Amino acid sequence: MGFGRFFASSVGGGKMSDEKKFWAKIKKIPGGCWEWQGQTNEHGYGRETTKGKNKQAHRIAYELENGPIPNGMLVCHSCDNRKCVRVSHLWLGTCKDNSEDMVNKGRSGKGARNSRAKLTEAQVRRIFREKGKQTSPQVGSQYGVSPCAVLKIWKGVRWQHLKLLGNVSGVSGRS
Repeated sequence: MGFGRFFASSVGGGKMSDEKKFWAKIKKIPGGCWEWQGQTNEHGYGRETTKGKNKQAHRIAYELENGPIPNGMLVCHSCDNRKCVRVSHLWLGTCKDNSEDMVNKGRSGKGARNSRAKLTEAQVRRIFREKGKQTSPQVGSQYGVSPCAVLKIWKGVRWQHLKLLGNVSGVSGRS
């Protein structure tokens, strides 16, 4: 497979080939990833500017080994290292596949780390302590969340990682 799809050719005249230049920008971690040492984008993925276009380094590596990436597919990392370009650590998947992989590995944003969270962990703990003292609509209005959100906190459906149910005597937590 030719590397010319990604870079203008500089082969000849004793110059290093584009493919060799690409692979010269990696650091092989013993027993693990091959980390990109060139530029990275704002999300930490390796990037290479080719023909005036930025392309993610792991996608280039994947295509060098496997050919074109089908439309709508992502090149995902089994190692979860955004700088890794080791082809054996890369796999094709959909957005859904990538999201499921993230959740299965426990890397999804939980609680306050979730970008959509409206509450802090301290607020959730205070809400939990209000169970039996106020109604869910009352508590919800105090914290700007729905009564349903309050009930889910009280039942241990949301914010499970805080293990609130296990902190109350006589109430067992979920496993």
